[in-house]
Amino acid sequence: MGYAVAVLLIVLIVGFIIARRRSATAADNTPKLSSHEATTPTPQLSYPDKVPADVSNNRAAEDRRAAIDWARRVMQNESRYVILDTETTGLNKTDEIVQLAVIDLDGNTLFNENIRPTKRKRMSREAVAVHGLTMQTLSKCRTFAELAEPLERAMGSKTVIAYNGEFDARMFVQTYRLGGGFLHRGDWECIMLEYAKYVGEWSDYYQDYRWQPLPGGTHSALGDCLATLEVLRTMETTID
Repeated sequence: MGYAVAVLLIVLIVGFIIARRRSATAADNTPKLSSHEATTPTPQLSYPDKVPADVSNNRAAEDRRAAIDWARRVMQNESRYVILDTETTGLNKTDEIVQLAVIDLDGNTLFNENIRPTKRKRMSREAVAVHGLTMQTLSKCRTFAELAEPLERAMGSKTVIAYNGEFDARMFVQTYRLGGGFLHRGDWECIMLEYAKYVGEWSDYYQDYRWQPLPGGTHSALGDCLATLEVLRTMETTID
């Protein structure tokens, strides 16, 4: 009797381990959207007033300086970069890009298109409330796959700068996987994280600098690209 119970326990344990491994293998490896994106503007106090007691003035100043230096390096090598922004059907793993814009660091528009989803049949109400696009609006637009050539010309293999780059990178790969098209294989950099260090507002909850809403953002892909460029210019031209 005891032997049978022991064998049953072993079988159950082995089955649990196999199930866990299969679950891990099936997990999506695309970039994840972090959960603490800022949604409302926060008061812009003077920088020293934002340094919390548990973060030294030296560290805060160093992080701000690093963000400024990053912006200056980017602008000094502007031909290597483009700025990208997307609007989507939602935030989930089955959602797709419905608007995408790319500009260079001189502010020239390289790509700006509404995009008809390939698989997704409905737009979330939350998404419509943000960008105003509907499935009916997009019904005669080209798909992501049909826009592959102009998108590749706009991006090439340049490094992409985006405000919340992790999200835009995930949505780009996700939309490609759902319908094909151009898959950008260059690097992505997130200016939102650098701008958070630049502003220096600390979050005790996340133990990190608070993510800031995009100043001047319009919730259109092109408008947010241009607003992102202004953030980059502001950081670059800061005199400490």
